[in-house]
Amino acid sequence: MTDPAQTDAAPEQPQGEQAREEQAAGEQPQSGFGVVVGIDGSDHSMGALRLAADEADRRGLPLTMVIAYSLSPYSDSARAAGDYFADDSVLRDGCKNVLLEAREHLGHFSGRLRGYVKYGDAADVLLKFSKRADLLVVGSRGRGGFAGRMLGSVSSGLPWKSRCPVIIVPKRFTSQDEHEHRDVSAAPVSVGVDGSSHSLVAALEAAEEARTRRVPLRLVSAYTDHVEDTSWTPKKRQRKDQHDGVLARLDEDRAWLREQAPGVEIETVAAVGSSVKVMVDESRTAGLTVVGTRGRGGFAGMILGSTSNGVMHHAEGPLMAVADVADPRVRSHRRFAQG
Repeated sequence: MTDPAQTDAAPEQPQGEQAREEQAAGEQPQSGFGVVVGIDGSDHSMGALRLAADEADRRGLPLTMVIAYSLSPYSDSARAAGDYFADDSVLRDGCKNVLLEAREHLGHFSGRLRGYVKYGDAADVLLKFSKRADLLVVGSRGRGGFAGRMLGSVSSGLPWKSRCPVIIVPKRFTSQDEHEHRDVSAAPVSVGVDGSSHSLVAALEAAEEARTRRVPLRLVSAYTDHVEDTSWTPKKRQRKDQHDGVLARLDEDRAWLREQAPGVEIETVAAVGSSVKVMVDESRTAGLTVVGTRGRGGFAGMILGSTSNGVMHHAEGPLMAVADVADPRVRSHRRFAQG
């Protein structure tokens, strides 16, 4: 393992204004960042770091730790007006120490380890890294210290703009309490599908996760059992038709995914209830729960919309949000075939 204190984890930086400008520019090496994890020194972020290291090991990718900091709005405004010079060396040195302490949590990690201290808004910094990352990992809650915005509110904003998938780690999952922490090494990967093309993009990402973990993949679709009182068809029959229709769509998705991800064991689940409740329930037993950031008002519209913070804070395990990017493989699905 490369010692981050001796390489680019805590590099010597120019002082004052030049340092702030260089750090805010988001300079990046030519190689990819692999798995990027936002840390802030809290116990929760160290738990997210350990999960990120497992992902990097599993994928054979480098692990990149990122910590961001900024001065108070008053200091920035005063500095811009020329009335006050704010020396950020204390904050920057504190962040470097956080990186060095984080390394102590990664004694098992055998891959390349890098770390960066960046000046700027935490979400903006991570979004820049996402352009050359395979995966972002953040905790759902953080601390109000050096990087108070790295976690917490940042985690809820990243999925929509990130250029790569984002794993959001709930605080309860990283607890050191042996009664709260659970082993998910053999647990299935669950993905919410709602019939949209983007949910299939999320399913492709989930299938790859299941393949690398060597665990089953669960395709989960939620629906309401509301039926029309004015229909001549008996309510029991209406509910059965709804259920059968969801199962038929899931069977189509499973057949297509088997072609895209041969060798992955795939099961389907049609559950009655809201998308949020169904996926939160899945997170209690899944090793990873996967959703798309957009859809047709089902999983994506509810989970990553106005209730995203609630879902992330109530999830029992890691939640992966897959960015809304086009994937040409979706066109091979009969539901979205051209012509």
